[in-house]
Amino acid sequence: MLKSVDTHGHDQNAGDGDHHTSNGNGGPKNTGKYTGAAPIAVTISPDGSTLYAVNDGANSVAVIPLSGGNANKVSGLIPTAYAPKDITFSADGSWMYIINGKSQTGPNPDHLYGYTARLTSITYPGGNAAAAAAATGSNEYQFQLEHASLVSARVPTKDDLDRLTEQVATNNFYSVEPDPGDTEVMAFLRSRIKHVIYIVKENRTFDQILGDLTNGSNADPALAVFGKAITPNFHRLSTNFVTLDNFMDPGDGSMDGWSWATQGRVTSTEGITQQINYAGVNRGLSYESEGSNRNVPVGLPTTAARDNATGGAFSSASASLAGGTANLLVGIANHAAADAPFGIQQGYIFNAVVQAGLTVRNYGFLVNSIGSAGTIAAPVSDPFTAGIIQVAPLAPSLLTYTDLYFRGYDNNYADVWRYNEWKREFDGYVSNNNLPSLQTVRFSHDHTGSFGTALGGVNTPETQQADDDLAVGRLVEAVAHSPYADSTVIIVTEDDCQDGPDHVDSHRATAYVVGAYVKKNAVVSTRYSQVSVLRTIEDILGTQHINLNTAYQRPMSDVFDIRSPAAWTYSAVASTVLSTTSLSAVDIGVKYADGPTVVPKHDAAYWDNATRGFDFSDADRVPPDLYNEVLWEGLMDGKPWPTHRSGLQMGTKNVTNK
Repeated sequence: MLKSVDTHGHDQNAGDGDHHTSNGNGGPKNTGKYTGAAPIAVTISPDGSTLYAVNDGANSVAVIPLSGGNANKVSGLIPTAYAPKDITFSADGSWMYIINGKSQTGPNPDHLYGYTARLTSITYPGGNAAAAAAATGSNEYQFQLEHASLVSARVPTKDDLDRLTEQVATNNFYSVEPDPGDTEVMAFLRSRIKHVIYIVKENRTFDQILGDLTNGSNADPALAVFGKAITPNFHRLSTNFVTLDNFMDPGDGSMDGWSWATQGRVTSTEGITQQINYAGVNRGLSYESEGSNRNVPVGLPTTAARDNATGGAFSSASASLAGGTANLLVGIANHAAADAPFGIQQGYIFNAVVQAGLTVRNYGFLVNSIGSAGTIAAPVSDPFTAGIIQVAPLAPSLLTYTDLYFRGYDNNYADVWRYNEWKREFDGYVSNNNLPSLQTVRFSHDHTGSFGTALGGVNTPETQQADDDLAVGRLVEAVAHSPYADSTVIIVTEDDCQDGPDHVDSHRATAYVVGAYVKKNAVVSTRYSQVSVLRTIEDILGTQHINLNTAYQRPMSDVFDIRSPAAWTYSAVASTVLSTTSLSAVDIGVKYADGPTVVPKHDAAYWDNATRGFDFSDADRVPPDLYNEVLWEGLMDGKPWPTHRSGLQMGTKNVTNK
């Protein structure tokens, strides 16, 4: 396993070697090295005999002799703490000191939704302002919960190094043999499932949405801000199929979250720049992971293409810089795009699908929204009919696969209108019998924001979250009542879950899996993550693994039932809170859920005032701690401030079906 280290400066693993192995289920073989160890620093021992390469992405240090018969080859690996950044040595070379950049965060029950002050369905005792202030004082935002560490230890001997190498292999699942049960399940699915719809949403924790579940899942009702009345479809999908109550989003925010969701890893440079970008100070670093670096669409090589993607903003913003527009980040190197065995900067799941000879259609991933949604000719819900292009793809490999009329991230725009555009194309695929192998769909209104300018009267936290819930529900319903019901699996995740509390872990998010061979009425507590999702997509569609993580992570086989699969169907409902908006009956499209009408206690003007000065023009440009205060204050309706939670089962155990 430990053969060589790439010395050309690109993102090959220090110590991953060659892996000419199958994907564990009879699928295609990879033809090169897996990336993902992410070397970030190198240091030479004081005596000059050994190079130590720090693997940020594999929590290890590779030991590489510089002379002798094994010169320039990895001789072993040293395990580290989370995300090592550098190594140095004592003067005599007998001790090593390793700096690690991250740690596990644990629960964050006191971290509130960013727009707490704008919530209308919940009020906390003593007023939401007091609750919001307490939330700020808790310092439970994910970046605040993470800690760096310094590890000091003796430099291992050769005998020690063999043992430590095995420990790294165990930690990263490199030495785990493929599970025969996993192999059987995924081979079965690959023979029957020909289409995957992969939906990525925004920023919600498990407890925040599903904390009010009573099906035996590990839920905390005290933390459920957007419960069943606001998200009836997410509750139905979770209970009708599988409740995943141990699903983790590795990312801390949307910047690294989108890389985890689409690539199953983060490049070291992205991780470093995110820390500075999210620090809330202006140090010249920007949001980097959705197709641009420093706000430049670097994947597009020409000024004309970059202007087309930004509505002319690229040239106008850069004309006064020294050297002019033509000299601004020339070339197509994107530091946030990882490599894959089949190509440099090809480490996205959609690249793997295309490389396997399959088809892709993209709705909102790695795009730039063009112009204001308010300028679309009537009806605003149908930009295709209006003939107004909504987005420009920023990743070169998505240029021909992207629906240009599906609007990207924009809190002014309703998710049900995004659904309308997706459904327009879906109906065409049904008619022509040519549904793509993979569809990537971004529904983002659960991020919430832009309350003063949001269209369609969808301008409060509750209505925006309910809009997101309805869009997903209607998409599932469309598939369920189509000829593709039995050959399609739908997987729904968040890009990250930074904006809310969870009593188990600040990284525990909602995830949903729907389809003919998905278990029904089950709680699955297997530890899964976005990497597990990507591995599952690889196995179902028979693609190569995109990196070290997906190659060795288990697929989500526990979610599926291949022994006695039950017929499935789904009919969406709308939260009654959407009846307070100006969305049309066509936009709603389904009946309202049972129960009393949820009426926001604050209007858009209230929310607009409470978030005055916040920048909602793109993801994660608002200060999360202040945003959480605003949301808790507005939504929690006098609800007691949550007491300390430590990961224990907090809900009512009525049913358990694992």
